[in-house]
Amino acid sequence: MRIIAGTAKGHKIQCPKGSGTRPTSDRVREAIFSILGERVIDARILDLYSGTGAMGLEALSRGAREAVFVEKDRKVTRFLSANIEACGFKEMTRIVVKDVGAFLKPVDNGTDFDIIFADPPYAGNEGSLTLSALSKRVKSLQRCLVVLEHSPENEPGPAPPGMEAIDSRRYGNVCVAFYVFRDQEMSS
Repeated sequence: MRIIAGTAKGHKIQCPKGSGTRPTSDRVREAIFSILGERVIDARILDLYSGTGAMGLEALSRGAREAVFVEKDRKVTRFLSANIEACGFKEMTRIVVKDVGAFLKPVDNGTDFDIIFADPPYAGNEGSLTLSALSKRVKSLQRCLVVLEHSPENEPGPAPPGMEAIDSRRYGNVCVAFYVFRDQEMSS
């Protein structure tokens, strides 16, 4: 795995073996960032279930202003930290070692975001729970676009109140759904 485009193009993304981490493939990242286009430039990024940080690092490489990575596994965050350092993005990032549900609980954790990437475990209902938690923060996330990865077998269900699904794509065994908060449209 590597950074596909931008200032850190070609940097390898290190991943722990056997950790259960499932980094977003180059192909899927390329497709997502093609859809996002210039929306990434100068954006504030939140990378939930960040693992190795592939999505947030790709965004930074393509011109995002800053990124917050949320990952609960300390072993994985060591790889995330090394990946951030290797790409030269240390000053533009913050790592939060916490469960995503606990991170999203406070109504205001001090930061508004432009794009939120969420790649929860495919088993269970983490995708739906994450969308529900985000929908409760609607006032602080009005301009935000949510990009949720999930398996074809585990659809997150209808958008929670305050959110609207605007696009969905399938890339082999990975589905990507795009959400906005009501009264927004995605512009690329």
